[in-house]
Amino acid sequence: MSSSTLPFLLKSILFKHCFFHCLNVFSTSILLKHANKIRNSFLLQRIHVV
Repeated sequence: MSSSTLPFLLKSILFKHCFFHCLNVFSTSILLKHANKIRNSFLLQRIHVV
């Protein structure tokens, strides 16, 4: 392995790491939003039932 390929590998690994981290945060925020909507509608339904 030459010294010129090392920075490239590090960059690609870092890029993948950042990409998956952003993807994870994005999907988590979407799931949390949906969970809040579902919970709110569920609470509203329970209030209406009672």
